[in-house]
Amino acid sequence: MKLEKTIIIILILLSFFVIISTTLDPDLGWHIKSGEWIINHQQIQHHDEFSYTMAGHQWVNHEWLVDTILYLSYHHQLWIVMTILFTIISSLPFIYYTLQSKNYPELSYILLSSIILIPYLAVRPQIISFFLFFVLYLLLQKIFQSKSSPIFTLATILLFLSWANIHAGFPAGLILFAIFIISKISQSYQTHKKIIWPAKQLAIFASSILVTFINPYTYHLYSEIYHVAASEITAKYIAEWQPILSTVRPENLIYLGLTISFTIIFFKKIK
Repeated sequence: MKLEKTIIIILILLSFFVIISTTLDPDLGWHIKSGEWIINHQQIQHHDEFSYTMAGHQWVNHEWLVDTILYLSYHHQLWIVMTILFTIISSLPFIYYTLQSKNYPELSYILLSSIILIPYLAVRPQIISFFLFFVLYLLLQKIFQSKSSPIFTLATILLFLSWANIHAGFPAGLILFAIFIISKISQSYQTHKKIIWPAKQLAIFASSILVTFINPYTYHLYSEIYHVAASEITAKYIAEWQPILSTVRPENLIYLGLTISFTIIFFKKIK
């Protein structure tokens, strides 16, 4: 299967590069202008500095760090660097699982998963969240082992610190962390017939939450995330917040069917 894996990896890299280099995020101009304002004023926005109808309105720019980097890349004519970087970080999860795959059904599922991501590919902060979620999953696998190096603990905490200043997708990472903890407690109860609290992992989890408050808006960042997530307008107009079946696409239906099938077939192993 080495040849097939190589072909899939090359296909994913090339197709992602072409798509990212030719697709513009609808918010790209906003990000670049925001980054320009941050550089020119040497401070982070706390109020709307651009809109006529919302001028002066309180604004939590949860993507301020990415905005700054995007502006500097654009200003110094290094956009190709951003294109390559986003191609790599969007491709790496699929490359990793392609290398880990053991049979053709797994390869097919990975390839289809990469196709599902295509409509969302561009130089955009959401792709960074997608990548950090993948990195966090790998780190949590290490942290929840019986013997884990302190480097994984530090890396996890630093990941959340960075993530909170890059994109508001970091709560998804905290939810993933909580799922690992609940699973660990459940396993200990099944084995020992009593609840054994994973003290080390809980301490790392608490530290990860605390460092997310190290951002220009402190706790207001969480308030902004809640208001956006609870808004009916968000679910109505933003594609990423809509259900997978909201748009009838054959690949979505196939992907959902395969996911359900694999979950049923390998339920005991997953459990």
